[in-house]
Amino acid sequence: MIIGDSILIVYMCLHYQLRVGPFAEENWYLFAYVFQKPFFKLHTFGAGITAAFWYMKILSFRRISEDRERKMRHPVIASMHESNLLHAVMFLLGFAIVLTTLLISHQAVAAPYSWSMAENAAYFGIARLGYVVGLYLMLFVFFTGGFTFGKAFMSRAIFRVLGKLAFESALITPMMV
Repeated sequence: MIIGDSILIVYMCLHYQLRVGPFAEENWYLFAYVFQKPFFKLHTFGAGITAAFWYMKILSFRRISEDRERKMRHPVIASMHESNLLHAVMFLLGFAIVLTTLLISHQAVAAPYSWSMAENAAYFGIARLGYVVGLYLMLFVFFTGGFTFGKAFMSRAIFRVLGKLAFESALITPMMV
């Protein structure tokens, strides 16, 4: 489902000559087909379902009290819980992927026709999924008990306030769009 939806997005990008920059003439199709239709969001939904599956596995891992049984039933998650190096690699990799997907399109946004159609199609096929996967990598570090400094930092009172504001703004956003 994830790969099929990415292929469909690449096909639509090539078929309608879609550009990454929002100021290109052809981008009526971008907003009409790619951004608004739910079947173009299946790869993001699929990544979310996969992350929920792994989170449920982590929760079942935490319910087991004996260490030996934990390692026997869930060896991958046990190694994720114990390895600080893996936590650091997952967090840094996720952070790099998020930054890359956010910043790589700067040139194409400034000049929509500067990228080739292959670059545009690759960006549309990979960027959304890459951003979500990068966020999941960073979140799984928190879920598996790593990055205690980040947990302590994010548990400050200001982040609770910002979280409540972000939730309310997310409720208002569909009305604005």
